[in-house]
Amino acid sequence: MKKLVAKFFVVLALTSGLPSFSLANTNSSVESVANTSAYYNWYRLRANRVHTHRIFLNRGYAQIMISGDGDTDLDLYVYDGNGLLVKADGYSDDEVVNLTIRYSGYFLVKVVNRGNVYNDYTLVVR
Repeated sequence: MKKLVAKFFVVLALTSGLPSFSLANTNSSVESVANTSAYYNWYRLRANRVHTHRIFLNRGYAQIMISGDGDTDLDLYVYDGNGLLVKADGYSDDEVVNLTIRYSGYFLVKVVNRGNVYNDYTLVVR
């Protein structure tokens, strides 16, 4: 089932006409993303670590998704300029957050690995 969900996220991302597909620098904990009409990328998050993505979102609707390799629990947190906006902290490594953006600007997206081994995950913003 885990592989089916991961394939769904990849197919969804690729069929959305996404402009960016590349391997990320796995040593970096902060990444800025400027073009957010659609975004997809792959990351490796070490055990008990956090990745922070600084993403510019335009006013309107946004959906942020992560899908991991199934080895650990990943949690997703989204912050605006005022602090925590929304979180998805279930017991799996597939999380989805739907947002209504009132003001365009930069948002922080944090992905937390709660496990004792690394987790390869994809981040999709659309």
